[in-house]
Amino acid sequence: MEVSGWNRIFSLPKNLPFLRFSLASVGLRAVASLAMNKWIAVAFGPAGTAIFGQFINLFGSFSSVANDGLARAMVREGAFLSAAGEEKKVGHVIGSSLILFVILLCIQWIGLFSLGHFTQWFEPFQSSPIWYWLFPALSGLTFTFFSANFFLVRGQTQHQTTLVTLISFGALSGLAISRWLGLQLMPMLLVLTFGQIIFGLMFLSLKFHKLNIHWKAFQWNGEMAKKTLSFALVVSFTALLSKVADFGLVTWAMGYYGKPTVGIWLAMNRLADSANIPILAVVNGILIPMLSGKTGNQEEIRAIMRPLFKQLIFWTAIGFSLVYLIYPFLLSLLFSSEFHTKSDWVSFQMLGDFFKSNAYLISGLCLAMGATRFYFWVETISIAFVVIMTILFANVLGETGLFAAHSFRYGLFLLVLVFRFRQFLL
Repeated sequence: MEVSGWNRIFSLPKNLPFLRFSLASVGLRAVASLAMNKWIAVAFGPAGTAIFGQFINLFGSFSSVANDGLARAMVREGAFLSAAGEEKKVGHVIGSSLILFVILLCIQWIGLFSLGHFTQWFEPFQSSPIWYWLFPALSGLTFTFFSANFFLVRGQTQHQTTLVTLISFGALSGLAISRWLGLQLMPMLLVLTFGQIIFGLMFLSLKFHKLNIHWKAFQWNGEMAKKTLSFALVVSFTALLSKVADFGLVTWAMGYYGKPTVGIWLAMNRLADSANIPILAVVNGILIPMLSGKTGNQEEIRAIMRPLFKQLIFWTAIGFSLVYLIYPFLLSLLFSSEFHTKSDWVSFQMLGDFFKSNAYLISGLCLAMGATRFYFWVETISIAFVVIMTILFANVLGETGLFAAHSFRYGLFLLVLVFRFRQFLL
């Protein structure tokens, strides 16, 4: 039975387990993310922030296939089988996903190395002697995040959330060691990456027994692999395409506007990413595993999604409105005094971030219900739209075009998602 009145807005949904634990944990992760951004901004300025932003995009290129596609497919299939008591098939899903992970990672290596050889996209990294260490390090970090999803297959959100939180603190530890040793930016990025791997794998080794699955049960199953891969490729292709498009746009913008301006642009995006950590944690860690087992009960899905969507709309509107009022101060506080914005930049950025945050919630519903074809096309068109609009707006609005394209992209994206799933939201 739905609650009424102001309780719909001010009370947390009771049917989402571990929600308070997840929100507390992601709050710590958001603080860790902001601390890293601040540290790099103060030490290396907007130009360093631009390179750090490209490093994040490079990691996104690795993790998109594994964590945006394959992991979600594994959780969707595994959580359903686990709830049905199909223990043997659960092991087959995880085992098949692990083998697919290695295969897809090798394909990514070949693709990214080829891209780096024939283009100048990786120029900020290739000038450093540690360039060849980055790909192995990012591969290890990708597996660390991927392994956290084993716990979601079993519905153990608390362990997955704890592991991901420890990864963030591993990054902070690596950053602190780097500054203590006086390392430059590129060696620092490598050290903080290994810090995340060490913290994450230590927790995984300590809690692996909680999965109640022996390693021998992780077996290849052709039928499971086909089902998992078909879902994963659709999701991961769009995620990878998005990261490649972001990487290309940043590279283009560096040449068009210069690294300091692009650094400010990416700093504003980093703030938005930090704000979206709680939403993504709830969507990936709680919502998708839960809804995957309820696809046959539309009323129950509606009972979960409708109040959650209304609460998110309300709180993100309040939050982004407050942030808008103090944005110049916030940017200077969390980064440095070198980061200056124009009022129209902030307006477009805040509006786009508001649309983006709410779209994340609905995209989780889309994936849980297996609407992969719709997801593929709406994501692909959205990515093409932002590339075209960014370049067009840049010629008309100048630097403001970067932020205007962001706002228009996610506004249309949210509108399409709400219309498609309106029976569960409105």
